[in-house]
Amino acid sequence: MALYNPASCSCAKVYVATVPLRVPPGPPSWLINAVEASGTTKLCHYMTIVQSKQQCTVFDFQPENPEDPLVALALICGQQVSGIVQQRRLPRLPSSRIELVGNMLPGLDLTSAVEFNNSWPTDLILHRHDCRHHTAGLVGHLTGRMCIFI
Repeated sequence: MALYNPASCSCAKVYVATVPLRVPPGPPSWLINAVEASGTTKLCHYMTIVQSKQQCTVFDFQPENPEDPLVALALICGQQVSGIVQQRRLPRLPSSRIELVGNMLPGLDLTSAVEFNNSWPTDLILHRHDCRHHTAGLVGHLTGRMCIFI
């Protein structure tokens, strides 16, 4: 019996990507800028990208209205807002702000990622159930590796 060797796997690759947060102008923007200016953290949005031989697909979880100032304030205050899970095809793999996490486990395919995404609860609470948790959960499901994003 041959052992599974990730380096020789022809299965899909799983990446974590980040993009800057989209924050509405005004008080939410001022708060985010203050946090980032303190040097303790750089706030960003996390996503999972699955690259198969045929396509790249990105999966993410975000507020329904990410640029609404009231939604941003509610999130900053620790309140729950309505979120949405999304998936979309990419023309190619991004060249920056992306990190390879590993290969998809044998027996899984893009359908597994779609099913996970579609079953994700959409009540979004910053730091408790947000894009980082979605990305960590999907990456763990697809690769068997635990990821923690701070």
